[in-house]
Amino acid sequence: KFAEDLDEFRIETKARSADWIRARWMNEASNSVFVSYSEAMSTGDGDGDGVPDWWEYMRFGGTNVSDGDYDDDNFPDSDEWAAGTDPTNAASVLRMSIAVTNALSSVLRFDMIPAEGEGYYGRWRRYDLLYSTNLLQQFGGWIDVDGLVDMPAEDRPVIYTNSQSGPAKLYRVRARLEP
Repeated sequence: KFAEDLDEFRIETKARSADWIRARWMNEASNSVFVSYSEAMSTGDGDGDGVPDWWEYMRFGGTNVSDGDYDDDNFPDSDEWAAGTDPTNAASVLRMSIAVTNALSSVLRFDMIPAEGEGYYGRWRRYDLLYSTNLLQQFGGWIDVDGLVDMPAEDRPVIYTNSQSGPAKLYRVRARLEP
């Protein structure tokens, strides 16, 4: 008879209070006393702005709060989602620094921001370092910097030394989520 009524048992290495035992029992017998569940949040993009609804709820408290650039830093919220920056803080941006070391070279640096956990819906953040030799062609003429494209986001800086020989170059770092 005892084995038929026994659902679970534990062997503890320390004594438990009556309150602790009751709380454990109530948690399993009547879960609604201790836990309440909210409505399931959509994992999609219900408002069609390119940003998952769950992320907008986390950052803005809803999906219709932002007009596309919540912190007015000229970095659209959808880009901040992809880059891993905080769309409510104008100082949180993907930033590249360039330091001239001597007349022959300069050093570029930016910090990657890894995606938390399993990424965003299984999409991992990637970085590309690109350059252009013509400001007028920059919108269609970006060229990959060898070895520094399609880099998986890691918790480390990217440092690139640029030779000053040849034509002047404009550099751009792009953060994106892989398709």
